[in-house]
Amino acid sequence: MILKRSKRGERSLVPDLAMNSAKGIGLVDGMASGLPPVSQPVFENFQPQNVKKGENPKIINPRYPVDIDKNDPAQRRNLIDHYQSMSEDIIRGDLDKKRHEFVILCENFGNDFNLATNVRNNNAFLGREIWISGHRKYDKRGAVGTYLYEHVFYAKTSIEVIENFKAKGYRIVAADNIGAAQDLREYQWEPKSLIVLGQEKIGVTNEALEMADDIVFIPQFGSVRSINVGVAGGIIMYDYVSKLKLAAPLPGNSKR
Repeated sequence: MILKRSKRGERSLVPDLAMNSAKGIGLVDGMASGLPPVSQPVFENFQPQNVKKGENPKIINPRYPVDIDKNDPAQRRNLIDHYQSMSEDIIRGDLDKKRHEFVILCENFGNDFNLATNVRNNNAFLGREIWISGHRKYDKRGAVGTYLYEHVFYAKTSIEVIENFKAKGYRIVAADNIGAAQDLREYQWEPKSLIVLGQEKIGVTNEALEMADDIVFIPQFGSVRSINVGVAGGIIMYDYVSKLKLAAPLPGNSKR
């Protein structure tokens, strides 16, 4: 297999779909991140300001300037403070040491609405890889640059990707609000899960549904038929992480 990297940091497989993510990615070894474990959230430094005795502290958002300076690198790069001074390769290498095992497959056979949001979601919840089947091109603006730190791959069909991950022991989980789907709240994740997110306004292809081991839906309470695929992807990735990685209470927190 040959991995070709574009200027944006994305990769495609040539000439087949055989994968080995440990090769050709250029991981950075020996990087001491100083971050807490992935089971704990990373918060920015929102420090109380001008607190007097007997008063409640006021929390100030440091990212809310009166004047937005478009030439300020810290305002252009959507990164937590820890990574602001680091290069793209170092950031990607550091993230690779902490990634979860889930993989995302986005079907892109019609339009690319909200697809970039799931690239951003994959970074936020630290998925191992994200695959795009069908059309290669998509509007990257919604990813706010996170594609630079993720492992993005392309394939002509979803079938290729699903067959490949099935062979690697992954459970195939499609997300769609159809009759055969399970309630996401009750779903028990396998660590090695390939999550299939369908086309905006259409859903998952019939071929992918037939190959899926499970189908899950997100309960809704209003009149709209569905939520957009970017919102759905974020909810599903959080559900995976919350059940497998955040099950234990955070230090210092107790249930009441």
